[in-house]
Amino acid sequence: MTFAGIDVSKPHLDLALVSNSPKPTRLRFPNTPEGRQALLAALAHHNPAWVALEPTGPYHLPLLRLLAEKGLPVALVNPYHLAAFRKAKGERNKTD
Repeated sequence: MTFAGIDVSKPHLDLALVSNSPKPTRLRFPNTPEGRQALLAALAHHNPAWVALEPTGPYHLPLLRLLAEKGLPVALVNPYHLAAFRKAKGERNKTD
């Protein structure tokens, strides 16, 4: 089973695909209409069970809309929950 996480920023979409392999697959796409289509093609190739992304101002909205239109199971992850999870694990810094 594969899960996808997307770190959204104004210039880029950083995709991490996690499965049974020892290391996640990491891919970067421009946060443009063409980049979002390329990311969608990568997701179609890996067929993730879930796609998670953190809301980032307005920058995640076009991608969220596209994922929902394509019927992909997508979840917005609350940034405060992520920070609390990192803290509970003893991680001091956010590392992208």
